[in-house]
Amino acid sequence: MTVITKAQIQAQPPASNAPLPRPSGWKRSTGPRFALLNLFTSITGTMIRCFDTLILIFMVSLDIVAVYNAMLPTALILSYVGAAFSAVFIPMASERWAKQNFS
Repeated sequence: MTVITKAQIQAQPPASNAPLPRPSGWKRSTGPRFALLNLFTSITGTMIRCFDTLILIFMVSLDIVAVYNAMLPTALILSYVGAAFSAVFIPMASERWAKQNFS
């Protein structure tokens, strides 16, 4: 059994904060690039959603644009329900299809 004395512990150099060696194909963090692309996508998506209303204002009367702006959120909610339904049931259906289990 080896006994380590206090002098031996103090004689050891402190652990450095040097970075760990990286694998050969390692790149720097892509977090900032991803964040900028995400921001760009969000901004352009918002612009496109607002752009359709601006185009309608020039083409049709304001009454029709008001109805469109009232119905658009309802249609988006219904599309979210359909997307949630398909996210759950399409994988189940494809699994049953692959196993030929139609009962």
